[in-house]
Amino acid sequence: MFKKAGNTIRLTTPKCHGEFKRNGQIDEQSGPSLRKIADLRKLLASSEQAIEEFKPDLILAHNYEAGLIAKSLKRRTSIPIIYIPHGLLEKELPTYYSNPIKKRIFPIVGKILDRRIFRNVDYVVTLTEPLREYIGRKYKFNHISAISPPFEPMGCPESIKIPRDLDAIFYSGNPYGYQNFESLIDVIRAVRKRNSNSKLIIAANPPKHKWQKILTNLKKAIRCEIHYPKTLAETMALASRAGLAVVPRVDPFGFPMKIHLYVNCRLPMVAYDCGWPGLVDGETALLASPGNARELAERILELPRDEKLGIALSSNAYEKFAKNYCATHISHKFHEIFNKL
Repeated sequence: MFKKAGNTIRLTTPKCHGEFKRNGQIDEQSGPSLRKIADLRKLLASSEQAIEEFKPDLILAHNYEAGLIAKSLKRRTSIPIIYIPHGLLEKELPTYYSNPIKKRIFPIVGKILDRRIFRNVDYVVTLTEPLREYIGRKYKFNHISAISPPFEPMGCPESIKIPRDLDAIFYSGNPYGYQNFESLIDVIRAVRKRNSNSKLIIAANPPKHKWQKILTNLKKAIRCEIHYPKTLAETMALASRAGLAVVPRVDPFGFPMKIHLYVNCRLPMVAYDCGWPGLVDGETALLASPGNARELAERILELPRDEKLGIALSSNAYEKFAKNYCATHISHKFHEIFNKL
């Protein structure tokens, strides 16, 4: 997006820094870990080296890992830092744990970390308007804008032309709490009571020990397929077999990036109405009241009965995202912020 606008981009990770290159691999598994915390020191060292070598005009701190090293960077440079969070740690951290004590502790830990980040960055760009409003109100942070993530149209893959199984429901993600995964299972059970042919296709990252048991038990409990694709192309091939995609997440602060995957696969979506950019009920998706699993199941059941509806939803979604959220359009909004700093 920025390279097309004439900017030079240098990517910094815990392991290296240099030119940004897309490799097509599935992203590293989400969620906090001791290894990720240890990697913060590597990320800081790599960032310092990149700053010294490339002398950038701006630093884009992507998500909480980069945000957490902002204080250390501020001690070494006066370069403005723009923080781009996927959500808030106070909301996200508790969802990774089932222990009641941890669920009470980690919102507090998350708030402390969020405050630390906001004190040490110059500007914040959120992915959704509700998150922008919440940060401004709760954390008294005023240098903030909401900009939707850029959509990269991928044309029409050959796999999309194969016949779809209209009774197949596709879900891409892991069984984390923030994905509202437990609710998804209730939804699928409700759907199967009305349509015994329905089945769930899951594309997850390679399983860790903590969710291996969840997925194993799930396969026994309901009719589903579980796959572990290694590349985006493999995930799209799986998605193209289904008749629709379900987005069970209930979080107005974050934006499920899988939505872009489903739009590119011309896969009609059923989701909760969380105010996510681009999703309009009856136009680009079928939406249900947030958290109402029964209503979400009812919306899912509409699509196998009306193939034309699914085609209209997926076509409208692709056209709307390609027009309103293309990289050129989004980059203009970022450059307005760059000029302020």
